[in-house]
This record gives sequence, C-alpha cells and structure tokens, in this order.
Amino acid sequence: MNEYFVKYRAKIIRESVFKSIFSGAVFGLLALFISALLFWFFGIKVPYLPPIIFVVVTALSAVLFYLGKYKVDETYIARRLDALGLEERMITMAEFKNQNSYIAVRQREDAQQALGKIDEKQIMFKLKKSLIITLSIVGVVALAAWSVQILSTAGVVKSGVEIYEDIKRGPIPAYTVEYDVQGEGYIDGDLAQVVDEGESTDLVMAVPDDGWVFVCWSDGVKSDFRQEFNVVRDMEIYAIFEEAADQGDDFLPGEDGLDLENADGMPMKGNQPGNKPSDDPGPGSGGQYEEINQVYDGETYYGGAVYENAYEEAKKEMESNDNYDGDIRDIISEYFKSIAK
Repeated sequence: MNEYFVKYRAKIIRESVFKSIFSGAVFGLLALFISALLFWFFGIKVPYLPPIIFVVVTALSAVLFYLGKYKVDETYIARRLDALGLEERMITMAEFKNQNSYIAVRQREDAQQALGKIDEKQIMFKLKKSLIITLSIVGVVALAAWSVQILSTAGVVKSGVEIYEDIKRGPIPAYTVEYDVQGEGYIDGDLAQVVDEGESTDLVMAVPDDGWVFVCWSDGVKSDFRQEFNVVRDMEIYAIFEEAADQGDDFLPGEDGLDLENADGMPMKGNQPGNKPSDDPGPGSGGQYEEINQVYDGETYYGGAVYENAYEEAKKEMESNDNYDGDIRDIISEYFKSIAK
C-alpha cells in the first residue's frame, strides 16, 4: 500500500502538522489569557511569563492533537484521496490490502488506475474556517489581557487587587484648593485645583506687580511658590501683596538689629559702618550692601554667589529631569527672576 501513497504522504503530513499547530495554538492562547489575567489581578509583575506559558502549552497541545486526531497513516491518506472523487476506492483498497482474492486484486487494480489520474496538486491545504475564527477571537482576547498585565506592571493601570480595594473602600473624596490674591499681583498656575484625598496639587507661584512686594500666604507661608501635599480638606489660600512704599524701613537690611549674611556667608549687623552702597568701602566696613529684593525672607541674603549657585543647580535639575513640564519650568524661572530683580 505504501508505494501507492508515497508521493502524497509528504504533502498530507505537512497539512496535518499545520492543523495540529493551529489547534494547539488555540489552547496556548487560552493559557496566555488565563495566566495574564491572573497575574494582572494579583499584581504579579512578570509580563514575560505568560508568553512562555503560551509556547509550552501550544507545543504540548500540538503534539497531542497530531497523535490523537491528525496522525497520518494509510487510512488517513486513503480518506484524503477519496475526498478528491475516488468514491472510497482508496479506503476499500486499504481494507483489503492483506487479501489476495480475485475481488480484492481487481479492486486494487481499479483503485490504482483511478489513483493514476489524480494530480498531486489537487491535494489542497484544508483548514476549517471554524478553527481560524476561533484562533482569531482567542488571540485578540489573550493579547488584550497580556497588554493589560504589561500596563499594570508599568504602573499605567491598576492591578485587579487595587481595583477591588478601591471598590471596597468606595469613592475617593475630592477636595478643591483655590488660590486668590490680596493686593496687586497675580498667581502663576492653576487657581482652582480639584485633587483626590491624599494627593498633591500642582505648583503655583505668587508674582507681585510693579511697586508691590509679596509678603506671605494667608496661612503664614513666606515662600512665594508652593504646592499642597496630602490634601484632606477644601482649602482657600490668599497671596498677600503690599505696596513697596508701605513697608517703610522694616524691610531694609540692617535695620532694627536685623542680622544678615553677606555673599560669603559671614554675618553682618545693620547700622554698622560700611553697610551702605559704596564703590570704595572704608576701614571698618562690616560687609557689602544688600538690595531689598535680595533679602527675601528678612534673614538670608540671596544675592551674589548664593543666588548664582542656587540658579545653576536649578537649571541643571530642570535639564536632567523629564518630570518638569513647561509650566513648572516657567514657574521656577519666574521665581529666580523675581529674586534677581
């Protein structure tokens, strides 16, 4: 019998192997879907493992499908050839292959003549549409589950456990943080921000108009830029500005015994000889002259080397850190400009 089927065997075997692989891939994709779904739900951060499971399950399933359903033997080849219009001559010949009766011999001769009329090219690769559709659907669903697991590992989406905890905890309260001004000036940044409980606001900065100075925020914070952390209630915060002329001598360096530091970090006392602008300070000079807007917090001198060093460090940080967007960079730049005025 083998001599009649030898030229058809290789082509039919290839078809059976492909059918086995495709069928095994369905189970492999199911394994990929289930493993990716479980890993996502429990927050297991190993995105490379589901593809390995897919390959292993596909290979094992393909072998089982070939041995159990698509194995190529003489009976299988006979059925494939009869499907070309041989009217079960091949399967009958396979059944009588060990008989030498007159009818069996004549049947084999008839089958051989009919087989001679069959061209090898007539044996087309056959794959059921249902298998292709099933493979496509399962593939899309499995890849979607794996993508979710990858995004969860990267922190883009929450894991199933985190979502479950959120549902169990209920809706997260949201609070409004509003910024406003008292005096002449403006706030650079988002004036009304809604944030979830425990989250932080975006940076804002208080900028005075010409002839005005920033004093402090309504809660006493003196830094002109701020960000609220761990927000747990609604907040309304004012930036307080006053006219520079209204400050009198209170903001002049050296008045009322105010201790300052010069650019070299050395302490200097107000109302000392030399604590005034001079191109040629005389003997006993206690330090250099500091302009009003450079004694920012009433205690520390921010001009000279102190300012330059801080400005250079800020520029390096902004250049090396991609987390600073355009708005934050503008706020920081405006802050340093306000000190340098």
